[in-house]
Amino acid sequence: MVGNDIVDLSKAAVESDWKRKGYLEKVFTVEEQEYILGANDADQMVWRLWSMKEGAYKAHLRSTRKKKFAPKDLRCKIENATSGLVTIEDCIYYAQSQTTPHYIHTFIGCDVSSKPKFYVHEQKKIGTEFEKFSIHNNLCKAIAQELNIKKDKVKIIKDDLNIPSLEIEGVKQKLGVSFSHHGSFSAWCYLTLA
Repeated sequence: MVGNDIVDLSKAAVESDWKRKGYLEKVFTVEEQEYILGANDADQMVWRLWSMKEGAYKAHLRSTRKKKFAPKDLRCKIENATSGLVTIEDCIYYAQSQTTPHYIHTFIGCDVSSKPKFYVHEQKKIGTEFEKFSIHNNLCKAIAQELNIKKDKVKIIKDDLNIPSLEIEGVKQKLGVSFSHHGSFSAWCYLTLA
């Protein structure tokens, strides 16, 4: 199972007031609140934890097909500057986060040894068909190169829960893919095929 999430830090700073009364208690566990309040950069820690929760939710939805996002049910543990764990129900997901001055991107896998391929793209407009096509096109191109096949043999399809998956030469693959976008950034990831 795979999931990912990206947070545009500029957009989050303008649109999300996590310091408002009751927000931390509503979204984060006591342990997560301690991470935030003890962090050198509380804003980055809030959005790192949020991206871990969102990415794990996507992986968990793919696994269980239960559509229920309850942020406090996704419990994060920070291991170091880039690694962490997210637990929901009896499942543990492994998180790898990349923090830049502009965004935080988190990849989620079910195995600590998961080796993702991912791509982050800064886009001019969000939500346009052109951008959506571009993101999907880049993912199909990367997978085709890895498999040494023509790009037109690789397709992105979505199921009834809007979960993306791959179709290669007309056959649905078990390989998971995940898309995310926020503000000026979009990202995709998949587990390596080798």
